Amino acid sequence: MIRSVIFDIDNTLYDYESANRLAMKALADYALANFGWTEDELLRRTAAANQEISDTLGKKSAIHNRLIRFQRMLEKEGFPLFPHALNLYHLYWDTLMDEAVVFPGVEEALKELKARGYTLMIGTNMTSVIQFE
Repeated sequence: MIRSVIFDIDNTLYDYESANRLAMKALADYALANFGWTEDELLRRTAAANQEISDTLGKKSAIHNRLIRFQRMLEKEGFPLFPHALNLYHLYWDTLMDEAVVFPGVEEALKELKARGYTLMIGTNMTSVIQFE
């Protein structure tokens, strides 16, 4: 008999794509103001940094760690890491978490499962600091 249910978070409990899009827009505004980059240039640079990290460390590595991604991007472009790497990291995650809206019906479904005695669990491949937050 099933007594536990494990949920992934992104695009299961909330719309990750919409929250990510808004977080990336916030980064684009920051990049334009601080580096003179358009949104397309920022997206290209972050994707290139992420690919380089993945190629170097493997796909099951630190590719989810946006601080490492932003650090690598800034290093490649010759911008100072301080204060920009942490600013980008916090701007992304603060915006994403502020904009992450639970899908309609999720709270009610979780409460119903809990009321029926199911153990509810979350599984994620996100970095531990974001899991804790």
